[in-house]
Amino acid sequence: MRVGVVGAGAVGGYFGALLSRAGHPVTLLARGAHLEAIRREGLRVRSVQAGGGEWVAWPEATEQASGTGPQDLILFAVKSYDTEGAARAMAPWVGPSTTILCLQNGVENEGKLAALYGMGRVVPAVAYIGAERVAPGVIEHRARGELVVGEPEGGSSPRLEQLRQVLAEARIPVQVAEDIWAAKWEKMLFNVALNAASALTGATGARLVAAPRSRWLFEASVREALAVARAQGVPLDDGVVDRVVAAAAALPAVSSMYHDLVRGKPLELESFNGYVVREGERLGIPVPVNATLYGLMEARQASGRGS
Repeated sequence: MRVGVVGAGAVGGYFGALLSRAGHPVTLLARGAHLEAIRREGLRVRSVQAGGGEWVAWPEATEQASGTGPQDLILFAVKSYDTEGAARAMAPWVGPSTTILCLQNGVENEGKLAALYGMGRVVPAVAYIGAERVAPGVIEHRARGELVVGEPEGGSSPRLEQLRQVLAEARIPVQVAEDIWAAKWEKMLFNVALNAASALTGATGARLVAAPRSRWLFEASVREALAVARAQGVPLDDGVVDRVVAAAAALPAVSSMYHDLVRGKPLELESFNGYVVREGERLGIPVPVNATLYGLMEARQASGRGS
């Protein structure tokens, strides 16, 4: 299977490296020092999990999609704020039978991909992984590494079964969700509650839910986002709040948004709390906690970087 990776950072690079190691012809879209390092020394993966180690995959790497032809599978793993530009740039890779596996956070990126290429080509996915690109051509894998995939309209399909088999053979744990939007939204609730609060305070997920007042804030932001999801028709059960809190309690790390803020990188704020605020306004659902987090993060981002 010809595989193209758009967003060859921690997530796309890790899964692309596994598919390359399994024998699939993989091409990564990359730039600058990352591109040169992959061409020169391969894509190096360091795993800090038990029984891990270090290994090298040798995918192709290019700065532009033109010239390499249509791909059977595209792993689309850019940050949400880069969706439109990256989607247009990968146009030479999209053929009549191309499947675009959307590995992004948030719940609106699939619609943006569908606007360009049709929802029939898009497979929504949820990635559960702790990884970071720590140097050009080097990915550090720290936790988990599984995917949940599903058809946009629900149910299974021959292409989904083929995709599941290809991923599983590359030693990527994968589950097929009957309702992928419920799975996407459950992770969205986690991101909405964790990222901005952690970025503002420097607290880990575990610390945020350990103290009574910050746990109230965390749960309140989850419940507001849950109300928005249900108003959109997403069938999330009442136990989702406890599951999200439990996931945070098991997280001894600060959010990725905290790291992006400190490093002066763009933030996925619009796709998390910003989305809840906009949809809350559209649907007539009060979301004061998310509006507060959103406003504070806007001010914090505008004030410049720093710990």
